[in-house]
Amino acid sequence: MAPQRAQRQASLFSSTELLFRFSRGFTLLEIMLVLLIVSIAGAVVIPELFSGLGPSLADESRRLQQTLRLAAEEAQIGGAPVRFVAEPDRYRFELLVTDPYAAVQGEKLDWQPIGERPLAEYRLPQGARIVALTRNGSHEPLLAGSTSAAADNRLGEIVMLPDGMLDAADLQLALVDAKGKLGEHTTLEVRPGPGGIRESKP
Repeated sequence: MAPQRAQRQASLFSSTELLFRFSRGFTLLEIMLVLLIVSIAGAVVIPELFSGLGPSLADESRRLQQTLRLAAEEAQIGGAPVRFVAEPDRYRFELLVTDPYAAVQGEKLDWQPIGERPLAEYRLPQGARIVALTRNGSHEPLLAGSTSAAADNRLGEIVMLPDGMLDAADLQLALVDAKGKLGEHTTLEVRPGPGGIRESKP
């Protein structure tokens, strides 16, 4: 009889101990692990939720201004002309690898795409477009005969020389809806001289 009573008491104590163990709460390690998992999941999921809102025209305009300034500096530091080539859904920068005076002699200029970031080809986010690149004034391009080797649907180009000169042009960016209708838009003014690459004020 005594061994059965001892067994019953032991099982009662073990079940009470088990109940106490489960009711005491979480350890700091367990809480930190849960917070880590939630933060990683949030970092992955939240950008996806907001990506459906579409591109920001202000962000794309700012990015393009900074990249054009960097390309102008690259031309001055590297001592070779750099060309900006605009297409409706992308833009790229090319480096002149032949003598610039070859154009005077009627030879074709050889431009090579720059593959290193941030001057590598950049595709605009869906919904953002370059809608126009127009020369400002009636002057001729800085380097005549500067044609791409590959056929493309270029809107235009801007040449930046090592002496700091560049083609004056107006570059228009816009948001376009699924039906192709233009929405919000902005114009970048590209001019020679300090502060020459800026967003035009309406």
